Amino acid sequence: KLHSFIDRPSWIRVLKFVNVPTHPAIEVTALFGAFLSFFAFVSTRFCTTSVFVILWTLFFSLVDIVKDFHHQSDDLLLEAGLVVILLSPMWSKKYGIADNVMMMLMRWVLFRFLFTSGAVKLASGCPHWWSLNAIKHHMLTVPLPTNMAFYSYYLSDGWLKLTTIYVQLSELLIVWLFFAPIRSLRILAFYWFLFLQLTIIATGNYGYLNFMIIAMLFSLLDDAHFSSSFKEKGVSFRSMFAFVATISFLFFIILVT
Repeated sequence: KLHSFIDRPSWIRVLKFVNVPTHPAIEVTALFGAFLSFFAFVSTRFCTTSVFVILWTLFFSLVDIVKDFHHQSDDLLLEAGLVVILLSPMWSKKYGIADNVMMMLMRWVLFRFLFTSGAVKLASGCPHWWSLNAIKHHMLTVPLPTNMAFYSYYLSDGWLKLTTIYVQLSELLIVWLFFAPIRSLRILAFYWFLFLQLTIIATGNYGYLNFMIIAMLFSLLDDAHFSSSFKEKGVSFRSMFAFVATISFLFFIILVT
C-alpha cells in the first residue's frame, strides 16, 4: 500500500492506506469534491488557490482510478484547472498583468482542444466529414440523444450539409479569432461558439464537456462587455476600424461557405 501511494499519490490511495475500501473511497472523494465546488460556485470567498488545488487533486484522483476509460473532457478539465489555480488569488484579489497572461493561456487551452477536434475530423479521412454527411450521421448515432436530435435528423439534406460546414468553419477557422487583437472579433467568436455549444447540448448529452467549454469561452470577454455604463463617446478611428474588420470577416466567412 505504501509503495503504491508513494508511486502514484491520490486521495483514493490515501483513504485506502487507512483501510477505507476502494468503492467508498471513490464515493467520498466525489462527494467531497461536489460539496467543495458548490461553495466555490456560490461564493467568491471559496475561489482561492488552496480550494482549487484541493478540487484539482480530488478530480485527478477520480481520473487516475478510471485509467483508460476516461474521456477527453476529463483531460480538458485538468488542464483548465491548472490555469484556474494560477489565476486564482491566494487571499485577496488584485488584478494584475499576470492575470492577463493566464487568461490568454486559458484561450490557448480551449483553442488547442477545439482546433484539434476539427483537424482530426478531416485528417482521419472520415468519408462522412468529407462528403458533408457527418451531422446527419451524428444525429443518428449521438450518445443519449434528446428529442431535438430526432427532429434534427429529419431536416433536409442540404441544411444538414450546411451545418456540417458550419462545424468545420467553427473549429478550423473561427477558433483563430480567440487571439484576434480586435475586441469585436473576439466577442464574435464568443457568441459563435456559444451558439454551437448550445445546439450540441440541445441534441445530445456529453456530460459537462459543453458547459465547461462555455465557461472557458468567457475568457474572450472583458468586464466592459458586462457593464451597462460602458459607452464609447463618439465614433473613434479604433471603433470604426473594428466595425469594418468585423463586417469584412463575416463577408469572408460567407464567401468561404
